[in-house]
This record gives sequence, structure tokens and C-alpha cells, in this order.
Amino acid sequence: MRIYHFFIALVLSLLFQVKAETLTIGTTLSVDSLQYLIDKWQEEMDGNQVKTVNRTAMSLERLLMQPNEVDIIFSSSPILLYNLKENDKLAILPKKSQQNNKLIPEYLNQYAVAVAFSGFGILYNEALLKERGMNLPTDWQDLLDIKYNGSVVMSSPSRSGTTHLLIEMLLQQQGWKSGWATILEMSSNLSTISSRSFGVAEKLKSGLVYAGLTIDNYANLALKNKNLGFQYFPNSIASATFLAINKNSQHKLLAENFIDFLLSEDGQKFISNSNNGKFPVNKLPEDHLLFYQQQRLLDQDQINHKLLLERRLIVEKLFDLAITFRLKQLQDTWNELYKKEEKLGYRLQKIRNLLTSIPISESDINQDFLLQIKGDQNFLLKKESEWIYFFQNKNDEAIKELGKVN
Repeated sequence: MRIYHFFIALVLSLLFQVKAETLTIGTTLSVDSLQYLIDKWQEEMDGNQVKTVNRTAMSLERLLMQPNEVDIIFSSSPILLYNLKENDKLAILPKKSQQNNKLIPEYLNQYAVAVAFSGFGILYNEALLKERGMNLPTDWQDLLDIKYNGSVVMSSPSRSGTTHLLIEMLLQQQGWKSGWATILEMSSNLSTISSRSFGVAEKLKSGLVYAGLTIDNYANLALKNKNLGFQYFPNSIASATFLAINKNSQHKLLAENFIDFLLSEDGQKFISNSNNGKFPVNKLPEDHLLFYQQQRLLDQDQINHKLLLERRLIVEKLFDLAITFRLKQLQDTWNELYKKEEKLGYRLQKIRNLLTSIPISESDINQDFLLQIKGDQNFLLKKESEWIYFFQNKNDEAIKELGKVN
């Protein structure tokens, strides 16, 4: 009898092990910002485990181009999903999961869902700002103030899909020339370029900087620190959090279950009632604390994804060549400009124009140019060399003009 009971127990144990599966999530988001969703889903799915693979968009894309164990892609980067779709790495979702939602770019309609969305803004150290008698920042213009010199942090669009959306949002709202002028002037106040977008919050928590550009769900994780606050940009877009299934997933049904849970009424309620900084895609009741901000974000014109994709490489290259790779030089030149302006009591606009110039106009970015940039490596390298020279030459001109100012 004992042998019989042992045999039955062994069989049941083996059946349980067979039944239990591990869902592998490849994500560009911080694991901390996802863990609450993972934990809730695991409560609903007894025995199934979740493994997360956290990488930058570029690194995750490379992983998915080769044999891998990833089942589901969890990201706010439409560029990553577009590249995966173009390389036939995404599964077509079941009809029941597909959405008719303006948050989903047309090219991802059958391949991805939006389970939540976020907004962009400024995370700030309120204690430090008050200590220095400074107003709380509310928009881009506030971060151009010399009082923020050496005290702003952000990531690079080449390292962070979230930051790329943030930069493209500014360029589309202010226009190509004016948007870059804002970015380049603000760069004079940068302390550092964070390697990841969720690293911005870490810098703020350390107390080393006054303000950082980020997305609400990363900011929210940092707001447990009572010295920090967050302000949405007045015209922030709604940035979707996408889910898609790896075409080569070995656990497609489990991946579909995960998506279905997050899109379900219970899943959406859980997102809206969680202290995570994300908004559900389902409309909240009017008496909900997040209703006003949810509607405000949804009412904004959505980003032009076609434009985003077309000039992706150009935006990344310009940002790194103009700012990331020459941040110290920028800081030194702008600091000298600020000293001269303070002494004179007025702005030296001619020199500011030199420091906020870019080597390519929006009209230059035509289809022929885009085809060459994407398809001809030698052409791209030639343009990079020209742009490096352009920025260096403008900086040299600015220094020369500053030398003439008494």
C-alpha cells in the first residue's frame, strides 16, 4: 500500500511539473516597474513562473534575431516592435486580442496590443530647489534657466526608446529647428547622460541633480522619496506600453493568457488601482483620481509614427554627435557665454544661434536622403563626419565671438 501511495504521489508530482510552464518576458522596461503585474498574473496562474530578460531596445532586438527563449515582448518602444515585425519575428495575435486603439501604430495593428500608457514629464528634487529658492519646473523652458546649470539629467535616444519618443515629441510639437534649439540649449545644463531612461530616477534619488526628463512610471517608483516630485509636460503625448508575442515562442498559449489577463476588466482595474504611474487603456470613471490626467494625455495629438521611424537614425546620430560625445565642451562654452551675458546684462543672441544650429534642415530629409542614410554605410559615415565638423566649427566660431566681447 505504501508503494502504491508513493507511486501515485510521484505521478501527480510529475504531472504538475509538466503542467507548470515558465513564461519568458523580454523587456526594455525596468523589471521593478513590471513586477507588480507579473506577481498579480502569477496569483491567477498557479504553478506558472515568469522569467524576465531586461535589455536596451537595441540589445533585445539583437537577441530576438537569433535563437532565444523569449515568449513575449514588453516595451514602450514602437521602433523596436517595428523592426521585429519587419524581420518577421512577431506572431499575429488572435482576433480576440487585437485592438482598434489609436495608441497602436497602424503597422502594429495585428501584432501588438497596448495594455497601458504613460506620459512624459520632469522629475525634480523639491527639497534642493526650495533650498536654492527656485520655482518647481513645469515645462522645457524652465530647464533652460542658468540656475539649473550642471543639474539636469536625461538619457540618449540611441540608448533609450523612451527618450527617443520624448525627443521626437518635442521636435514634432516645436518644429525641427526650434525643437533642436531647445534641446541644445538645455544640454548646457546637463550634468550627465544616463545610459538607461530608468537611470534618470536613480540620479534624482541620489540628490546629485535637481531635475530629470523621464516617463511617469519610472518617476513614480522614485516618489517614495519624499524630497522628489513629478510634473507632466503640459502637452505630453500618451506613450503606449506594448505587448507582442515572439513568433518562435514555445509558450504561445501562456503568452496569450498573459495578454488577455492585462486587457481584461480585472487586469485593467488592477493597473488603474496600482501605485505604478501607468494608466489603463480602458476609460476610468470620472470620479477616479487619475481620470483627468488620463483624458488629458489621450486628448493630445498622437505622435506621427511614420515621421518617427523615417528619421530615427538621424535623430539618434545628431543627438550623440551634438551632445553625448561632446558634453564637456558644450558645458564649457555655454558657461563662458553665461558669464559674459551676466556681465553685460543682456543675451548674446548671435553666439546662442551658433550653439543651437544643426547641420540638416527638415526639408533636407527627403526620401532619397533617407534611402541613402539607411542603405549606404559609406554615405552615413560621410554625413557623420560632416556633422562632427559642423558642430565643432560652430563651437569654435562661438568661442571666437566670445573672445571679442569685453
